[in-house]
Amino acid sequence: MSKTGQSPPAAEAEKRGGTALPSFPGVDPADLERFFEANRSMIQNILDINRAMFDFMDTRFKSDAAVFDELCKYKDWQKASKVQTRFMSNLTQQYFDQTTKMMETATKLLSTQRLIEHD
Repeated sequence: MSKTGQSPPAAEAEKRGGTALPSFPGVDPADLERFFEANRSMIQNILDINRAMFDFMDTRFKSDAAVFDELCKYKDWQKASKVQTRFMSNLTQQYFDQTTKMMETATKLLSTQRLIEHD
């Protein structure tokens, strides 16, 4: 053991400008690398899902506010009804599209995890 308290392979890796995973008896370093890669992949996919949800909510709130402003301008119920009908049609389609995207992303997340787990 070196004076720094590191195992010799870790100390050598630092000298070369990198880091090395510590060695554990009975643990294959390749298994550790697959474990860390699976976690990196999973966290990236979760971040992508969160980003998509926040982008969708931002768009929805802006759209809701715009329609509300438009509805406030009308005194004619027939015109207001047309705006509301268009709004509900768009809202339904946007939620359907977002749900489809979320399902695709979730499927990607699960398939990536399965591939990593079965390696």
